[in-house]
Amino acid sequence: MTNPSANIPFLSTLELFRLKSDAALRHNYLAADTTGRRAILEKISGLPKPSVEQMKNGDVVAIDRLEWFASAADLCRLMGWFDHQNDPVVLSILAVNPGLAISADKFNYIGYKGGSEPGVLNMTWLLHARSGHHYALSASWNDSKKDVDLQQFAGIMLAATDVIEADDSTTRP
Repeated sequence: MTNPSANIPFLSTLELFRLKSDAALRHNYLAADTTGRRAILEKISGLPKPSVEQMKNGDVVAIDRLEWFASAADLCRLMGWFDHQNDPVVLSILAVNPGLAISADKFNYIGYKGGSEPGVLNMTWLLHARSGHHYALSASWNDSKKDVDLQQFAGIMLAATDVIEADDSTTRP
């Protein structure tokens, strides 16, 4: 990780959603030091899950201070690590959802992990090209004031997979 301290303590998805859905709790958490933050997380561990209504308000909430912080390079290194481990269980999990409609004609393997919330989009792939080359591709789009355009971002990312596939095809006999 480029900046691992930004993710301490490392939040579960449920913890993040609880903090994002409760303004007073979020304020206290962000004002606390690491020890205080851990105490808050312990305290909220038994609380009910946030309701769908609490999470569907569409507002961008503290994405510059309360999030999982990883650069595209960090995420590409992680995909490279998964690839190097070659664990069939992990690779099968990453292959469940390709993220976008990337044609299986382009790549022998498509592993994906992404995430989104208002103001945040991330798409990260591990791609095995037909030539045998392996690629990691990652990008994020964040806007702390308004939601971002999923269709526009998806188009950019599909174009990036086209570039990888076209470039890789020049190495085929």
